[in-house]
Amino acid sequence: MDSVIRTAKDALQAKASAFLSAKYSLCQDDEGIDLRNNYLKLLEVICAAEEMGTNLGRQSPLVNAGYAIRTSTMIKQLLSFTKYHRSDDGICAPLNIVVLGAGFDVMGLAALLSLENIHVIEIDLPPIVAAKKAILSNPKIRKILATNQKETVTTDDQEHLWRLTYASGSSYTLISGDLQELPTLKETLSALPVLNNQSSTLVLSELVLAYIPPEHSDALLQWLCSNFLHNSPGSALVLYEPIGKTSVDVHGCLAVSVTQGYKYPQTYFDRFPAKLERRRSPQKSTTYD
Repeated sequence: MDSVIRTAKDALQAKASAFLSAKYSLCQDDEGIDLRNNYLKLLEVICAAEEMGTNLGRQSPLVNAGYAIRTSTMIKQLLSFTKYHRSDDGICAPLNIVVLGAGFDVMGLAALLSLENIHVIEIDLPPIVAAKKAILSNPKIRKILATNQKETVTTDDQEHLWRLTYASGSSYTLISGDLQELPTLKETLSALPVLNNQSSTLVLSELVLAYIPPEHSDALLQWLCSNFLHNSPGSALVLYEPIGKTSVDVHGCLAVSVTQGYKYPQTYFDRFPAKLERRRSPQKSTTYD
């Protein structure tokens, strides 16, 4: 499982490289300023935390662009979802955000600090959850999580979950579980009061289902849709996953449409096919991007 934790840490540090070192723009929407600022602040503090174990390294331009696109895409969808449920007077009904295979990403935490009436539920393997709990217990990080809300935060540490609950009613829950073990996951999620209150739910998956055999990912999505999305008006499922043939016209894909105005999507999608072909070639390449 060490490789799983290392992969999750590498992904977070690659995002930090894209936004903190390469300084790609994240969420140019005026309405997303708070979420953007909180995301970048948490990203910097967590990557610098002793619990991460390694220093931030600068990634290649292509890797920076790829992580900038995927992160901007997911945050854009999160903001669109919350905006849809906001009334004309700015009040938002309670919402659930479920992140599959969240790893060490801080999008859920940034949403918790930036939005009202929100319940964030992140699901990942037990080693990832245990490591993330340790990171979030860092005094500097707990101070950010507390002072941004300016209210009392209580911690609930159980066998399969770890929860932060705010006096305002918002909450952040880490679920320890394997997405391939649906019976156990069903039991844990079904016991969460926030997922049984008919609130609208957004389910997010960012390059997670690609690592799960189709029969397991199909069963998981079917259950989520029939039990949470179908029964809650205004719910949504957003997948950032490799779906379909690799020859599909990438210029018409979601990632491009939601990052219009940025300079890097066009560059990334123009260069990636050539890089992929070089990877497939039996000859070693001396060119590094």
